[in-house]
Amino acid sequence: MSTVVLEDAPAPAARGQCADGGPCGEGQRLGEIRLAALPSAAGTARRFAQRMLRTWGLDRIDALGDAAELVTSELVTNAVRAAIQAGQRPGNDAGPRGHRPGLVIIRLLVLRGSLFVEVWDADPAPPAPREPAADAESGRGLLLVAALSTAWNHYRLPAGGKVVWAELPARGRR
Repeated sequence: MSTVVLEDAPAPAARGQCADGGPCGEGQRLGEIRLAALPSAAGTARRFAQRMLRTWGLDRIDALGDAAELVTSELVTNAVRAAIQAGQRPGNDAGPRGHRPGLVIIRLLVLRGSLFVEVWDADPAPPAPREPAADAESGRGLLLVAALSTAWNHYRLPAGGKVVWAELPARGRR
């Protein structure tokens, strides 16, 4: 199964754009990608995070790359599940078995020495961390996010859906 990329804007910071659409300030960077809510989106999001960190020269900071890839992957996996459960069906891009995929939006933002990973999905329900059984094969994603990030949370958007975000330190030894 392949990922349907609805829009790929991997390097807006290179074009001088930042979070507010204006020029990035010193040390600020922004990258965004929009993906169909398919199981393969997590892998595409990981590669996107790798590419952005490499482009921004942050891939040499101890453990940041691995942590950013894992946090991005976990948040996107949850967003894909939420988008599918919410029954979101935008656009005409057919997904598996003729179902129209939902959308997830991944943003990476470097600001004040931190890397923020933000993932939007259409489901307004808050993320629900849980304590999985020892032999469970899933359910540990938000526990990993909490362990790897300095902070994480979510917020709802007036236009709909929610953003789940995590903050990772972007300073360290190179």
